[in-house]
Amino acid sequence: MVHYQCVAKCPKNTYLNSTNFCVNATACPSGYYGDPLNGVCTQDCPGNSTTQMFANTNPNINLCVYICPDGFYRQNITMNRTCVSACLSNYYIDYINLLCVATCPAGTYAYVNGSCVTHCPTNFYADETLHTCDSTCTGGKFRDVVNNFCVVQCPPGYFGDATGGYICRTTCSIATEYGNPISRVCVTKVNCPTPYIYADDYSRQCVTQCPQSQNTYGDSVNNFCTLNCPWTPGGYYFKDPSTQTCVQNCPANPSTFADNSTKMCVEVCPSTSFSVTGTRTCESFCPNNFYKDTVSRVCVSTCPTNPVNTFFYSPNSTTSECVTVCPGALLADPTTMSCISTLCPSLPALYAHNNTCISQCPANHYAHPTLRSC
Repeated sequence: MVHYQCVAKCPKNTYLNSTNFCVNATACPSGYYGDPLNGVCTQDCPGNSTTQMFANTNPNINLCVYICPDGFYRQNITMNRTCVSACLSNYYIDYINLLCVATCPAGTYAYVNGSCVTHCPTNFYADETLHTCDSTCTGGKFRDVVNNFCVVQCPPGYFGDATGGYICRTTCSIATEYGNPISRVCVTKVNCPTPYIYADDYSRQCVTQCPQSQNTYGDSVNNFCTLNCPWTPGGYYFKDPSTQTCVQNCPANPSTFADNSTKMCVEVCPSTSFSVTGTRTCESFCPNNFYKDTVSRVCVSTCPTNPVNTFFYSPNSTTSECVTVCPGALLADPTTMSCISTLCPSLPALYAHNNTCISQCPANHYAHPTLRSC
């Protein structure tokens, strides 16, 4: 009835109530709202796959509307659709679609203030699976303090520290763990991966080469950067400055030799020893068939003739060396490049002069064919 007339349909902007009167929306009973689609007072605003209306509960309006007023959001799409200023418990305000949602849409995260945010605030971390902001991460994920995300892998320069509370750190929290640059997690030294096989206490990371600035060397036996290379039943390991590693055999390129006194690979052996090229070692005595070259301090198989002639000299069974002047009464024989105690050779004809066998005697000296001397 309108003005107490019977009508087939309530006029525009009036709504049929339970007593069959056409009334303004504000006159609908408490908990009922004017439905402009069906022209009735209704408890539940219309909603289907194509139409979604929500109750504007403002007593001065009391209408079903498509768009809620500013500061209000559509709550509960499936039933009891109303415009609310705060969502129900466990629902969050989706500011993009102006909806109350149980799960925030992609790219946004449910925050404890009841809203979906695009960036979690300090000390909260975005979980892209759960679409939530939380102070902790779940599922084995780490708190990325740089970007405020829960991550499976920390950003470059950071390492997932499970022992220290599942957080990304630049330095692992306990001294027995090191940052793995490949997986970007904290691991014990035995789990440092190839090629980052050395645990470095200086950087607290797994490294391919130990830092030269710290004078440490890669110990492949113990997977560690160490000041002193280990000794094993197989022998000593020597510090190789060319690779910053501990080696059993010093390299030929660059040419170095194992010095037992310093346990270092050195370019020049100390003054008390000679370089042995075959073994890349410094030795007090040269091996069989090798001679000490006192000029180059190298064990040689043939005494050198450059820059000066040198001659093989062996005073006893353990010492063989190259000398520029044969000692005592020994003669320098250029045919064998050795010091001899016998007469100079007759073929070719050589004669002794000043401890050397020569082919022609100097002026005022005559060759004695029997004594083989001048």
